[in-house]
Amino acid sequence: MRHGIGWSIVFVASLGATPAWNQTSVHPKEIKASFLYSCLESPSLSVAASTPYHDGSPAVKLSLVDPKGQVQPRTTGKRTIPKSSYGEVVEMPKSQTRSRALAIEICDAVQGSYSLRVEETGGQPYRISVRGNAPNTSESRGLKHQSNIGRVWNYRFFYHVQNKEAKIEWLDENDRLLDPRVPLDMNEW
Repeated sequence: MRHGIGWSIVFVASLGATPAWNQTSVHPKEIKASFLYSCLESPSLSVAASTPYHDGSPAVKLSLVDPKGQVQPRTTGKRTIPKSSYGEVVEMPKSQTRSRALAIEICDAVQGSYSLRVEETGGQPYRISVRGNAPNTSESRGLKHQSNIGRVWNYRFFYHVQNKEAKIEWLDENDRLLDPRVPLDMNEW
């Protein structure tokens, strides 16, 4: 599944002011607290890229397509995922130097199959964390890569809430569940 689904998306940067929940800048001037703090009582989903020590954002670009075909970040001709944001965040406001990440965050996330694209633009190690949150518990899946300029990873996962518990399950290119005991990719660091 290393390079599962192939699709092309042209990213368009927004230069105008946009609300926090619809942020499209990869590197905003001010790093804000995680958008997910505004939706603690509802199901939420985040995909975050961070350096190994969570002290900055790695040289990658993220894009996510939800089960309804909506995207984040904004793409020409596509609807943006409602109640979502994209940009640099501080995941733990009291530990700003050790919780920085580039993240796509969604409040009231739609349950179903998501497509994640990771485009590497630098040459450093990074981690990807896919995290689903629900009232009782959250679940996270992670990957570790060494960035290689121009390399693109495509992943699919299924997000759902069962008994108020979030579940994240990796999928193959045909939306079949992958065995959770078998690593999705070889960790590169």
